[in-house]
Amino acid sequence: MMKAMRMAAIGVGLLFLLASCDILFMGVFPSSLGQATSRSDLSRTIGAAEAATFNLAIARAYGFELVILYSTAGFDATKDHMIVLSPKLEVMNKYTLADIPFFSGSSVFAHLVNGHIEVGNFDGVASSAGLTSSGSPQLPVQLTNWPIIGATMPTMNAYTWNSFRIDSTNTLFYDGYTDVWTGPTPLSRLVRPLDSAHGPLSLDGVFTNPEDDLGNVSLFVFRESGANIDYFIQMPKSPDVDVPPATPIFASGYPTFSKENLEYGSISVTEDSIVAFDHDTGSWNRFTPSDPDTVRSLHVGRRSSNEKAAFSFSGGYYCVWDPDTRVLTRYEDWW
Repeated sequence: MMKAMRMAAIGVGLLFLLASCDILFMGVFPSSLGQATSRSDLSRTIGAAEAATFNLAIARAYGFELVILYSTAGFDATKDHMIVLSPKLEVMNKYTLADIPFFSGSSVFAHLVNGHIEVGNFDGVASSAGLTSSGSPQLPVQLTNWPIIGATMPTMNAYTWNSFRIDSTNTLFYDGYTDVWTGPTPLSRLVRPLDSAHGPLSLDGVFTNPEDDLGNVSLFVFRESGANIDYFIQMPKSPDVDVPPATPIFASGYPTFSKENLEYGSISVTEDSIVAFDHDTGSWNRFTPSDPDTVRSLHVGRRSSNEKAAFSFSGGYYCVWDPDTRVLTRYEDWW
């Protein structure tokens, strides 16, 4: 009996020991932790007051994939505002506003033509050393609202499309830039309300293959304001620049499907899937444009309201930034 009690005590002691290191962290309770393969505690680098201002992205250029945490908020300029990590979450570069003055913007973009990675208005070059400045002045544009590689135009090559937005007339506007960032050239598409029983639309995402040949299909996600419905539309990257715009998007016959209960801003696209968080079930859902009704889910429960997630387009993993703990975690895809 005493021997059994001693063995039980040893077992409890081992459990507490494991709980203090990454071995238990790699366990299977809850379900999401089974996919966790690495983490980076950034509590000494990012202050608690600033943590929620950081955005998260995964970008690939020149064959190098990087995980990027960045904030353009106006807190202490001597503190880190951009942190570049490897896919294994090893810190590679850190930048303060003294390093990158006038840092602004809210999106990350891998430039297909010159292989640079743009973070807001920072022009970086990816390498085995991480992300370093290209040496050029800051971009003349702040990247915002899902910048993507656009379609080749007769007078402008290697379009970058930036700053997607919808106005009160349900017209989609965006700005086009050349491969050397001249522009912007205003572009627009008429969206059209669904019908009189539905409210106006807003955007919940614009996506494309980041390494395509400039002519492939893009995915637009329109959210019905006042309702919890997202409409996914696949359409070719051929902008309407007519005045007035040509056939409205919702009347063009493009492949379309809808989803309910997705958390705004949680949608990501990989090379074989669309991934989004269902706030009703507390699960990440994965589905494909060709078969949107077949859903694979991973239950993770409640998420912090400021939590950020980013999915590698082709790398088979995703990262989550939790500003409450200031821990960045890598998870492997569950599908």
